Amino acid sequence: MGCWMNIKPNTITRIKLLLVPLLSVAALVIPLEALLILAAMNLWAIHRQPNAQRIHYQLFRVMLIQTLMIGLVYLLRFGFERLPDALELSLRMLVMILPGLWYFLSTPSHRTLNALRGVVSDRQALVLSTSLSLMPKLINETKQLYQLQRIRGAAIAPKDMWRFKAWKTLTQQVCLPALIRLIQLTQQQALALKARGFTDNPNQPISHYPSE
Repeated sequence: MGCWMNIKPNTITRIKLLLVPLLSVAALVIPLEALLILAAMNLWAIHRQPNAQRIHYQLFRVMLIQTLMIGLVYLLRFGFERLPDALELSLRMLVMILPGLWYFLSTPSHRTLNALRGVVSDRQALVLSTSLSLMPKLINETKQLYQLQRIRGAAIAPKDMWRFKAWKTLTQQVCLPALIRLIQLTQQQALALKARGFTDNPNQPISHYPSE
């Protein structure tokens, strides 16, 4: 524990930046037993953050509404025998967003900016940290895309991912639309930065927070 406490904040933030996308992708492909363990770990990490009780209530409400909607669609389209698949899909979608939620609850935005400094230029660090702030919205929209494609019958369930065709379908029907949406959101952020006076002047400071 003492060694962990001696790690610099920037290093901890960089480790988080590596973990979050890995854990989110893992939620889509790992077996159900491992998924339950991953969900418990994520919920424990979120529980340690401020206002954890309110966050858990919101997650429960989202999970309940999501499960009812997916279950109803599966029931109408496939019948009762596919309801377990609907429950698993709903759980995977929830666990997919938990790592990003944990990151943004536990990491102030200026720590993200400082962690990226030294790895990339200050200007690139600002762009990346601003883009990362879009991730909760992007993950939620990607989750909705994935749900819609599964409901339409696309073979992109975890049990299908051993086939190359499933990865091709996932890329075409989920990843590419999500990438287009990310570009649109980034353009909106660029306009917002310009409206706040951001320029390409290298002599102008990009943040009032000091480097750590």
